[in-house]
Amino acid sequence: MDHGLPIDQAPASSDGQAPNPTRRLFLPLVATAVGTLVAASMPTHAKQAVSGTEAGTVWWNELRTRDPVRTRSFYADVIGWSPRIVAQDDMTRPPAAGEKAYTVYVMRDEEVAGAEEIASDDSSARPGWLTYVQVDDVDEAVRKATTLGGKIAQQPFDVSGVGRLAEIEDPEGNRLGLVSHRA
Repeated sequence: MDHGLPIDQAPASSDGQAPNPTRRLFLPLVATAVGTLVAASMPTHAKQAVSGTEAGTVWWNELRTRDPVRTRSFYADVIGWSPRIVAQDDMTRPPAAGEKAYTVYVMRDEEVAGAEEIASDDSSARPGWLTYVQVDDVDEAVRKATTLGGKIAQQPFDVSGVGRLAEIEDPEGNRLGLVSHRA
């Protein structure tokens, strides 16, 4: 689809100014012993609510990989991202020995994406990028997705200070994360 703009030029806002993109926040998830997902600890600076005014925009991109060391090197060399390795359950510090790590990709001092290792015994998880998109109401978006032939990959759940999240699959099986602010 051609919108008439070069790929490196974004449309101006209604006041004629260049858009001021907001920093996207990430929310790594940790599988518990009972198989549910819970939000990992987030750095204090990242604990803010998702804006409900940006429905339809990408909130965060997360790579799920079986080989995080190889993918860190790949994206650093291809794109120029600097990988920062943090503890998945406390992203204010590096992981301790044997603790699950999470990769935060940084570009020009901005966190731009994340990567999480898929457990070797998790045959249901598939490697690939998962994009989280903001919606006005996660529950309503999930309902609509299922009535239009989609599937629920992760039931909606609340994360204090962040919002409500879910994962869906479209009719072809493409997975998408959804996020909305909960007042």
